[in-house]
Amino acid sequence: APVVALALAPPTAAAEAEDLVATSLDSAGRLLVWQLLEGSLTQLGERLSEEGLPREGDGLNLDAFAYGQTVGARLRLVRTSAVHVCATPVRAVAAVLPATALCLALLPLDPSRCLVGLDNGRLVQVSRYANARPSPAEFAPPPDSSRARAVTCLAFSPSLCSAFLAGRADGSVSLYTLSASLPLLVLEPPALAPAVQLLWSPSRPCVFLLLDGDATLHFYDLLERRWAPTASAPLYSHAKSGFGTAGCDAQVRLALGARVEARRSGGACCYLGVVGGGGAAAVHLLEEAQAVPRPNEAYRLHEVVDGL
Repeated sequence: APVVALALAPPTAAAEAEDLVATSLDSAGRLLVWQLLEGSLTQLGERLSEEGLPREGDGLNLDAFAYGQTVGARLRLVRTSAVHVCATPVRAVAAVLPATALCLALLPLDPSRCLVGLDNGRLVQVSRYANARPSPAEFAPPPDSSRARAVTCLAFSPSLCSAFLAGRADGSVSLYTLSASLPLLVLEPPALAPAVQLLWSPSRPCVFLLLDGDATLHFYDLLERRWAPTASAPLYSHAKSGFGTAGCDAQVRLALGARVEARRSGGACCYLGVVGGGGAAAVHLLEEAQAVPRPNEAYRLHEVVDGL
């Protein structure tokens, strides 16, 4: 099955400098954890046991799960665990077609757990450890939806790590926290297009961006207007640069970055990078309304979430 998502775990204080842990998700719902380690097979087996990391096999057959080593190299890419997340719940009626995994997001404070969005509308929380039972195990769709819509994108807040957004195929966006299975806030679709990507602003905790299937950016500000975007901007103007005009396919991606005190005025700078399907790239400077944080905005985000 093709890989649909790849996420890198943030480094921890206990990790060695060269350690790298990645999680991949394929369309069949198979979650694989990869780790870049240095040493012989025997040393790797001992290290995995000492650190209590999940792993497939033991030291005798660890070679079956080690990849990417060139002649004379000491670094190995080791597959340390595999989890299937598309299993049908026992209480559910067997589906005609198996569910397809669409998106992945690692928990910021615990990268061993992650959220996975499926095309049947389910949003599940899983762990790479076989004995772990994350709670809640599943997050409910919006209560007033006529039928479950596919979960197409996920994004955790960098300022409030327990809060995250889920975008669906009907274009709606739901705000959740890890402590409850029901959404705290449901934003109706701003257009008749699926949600493709969600991004929280790195400089304004209460602002996030939605990219929809019509290649339109929608800006949301939870301090000003919670139910609708404060601004929208199409990407069609970049068609001659290779972004295309037939909508937003899976190859169009956004990235946000911030330089808090980059300008002489002392205001924060927030940059938006757009990469098109043809390889074209563009970088934009966001307006101050979307870039400069309000006083105590991180604390105000907590107040907004607690008040929902």
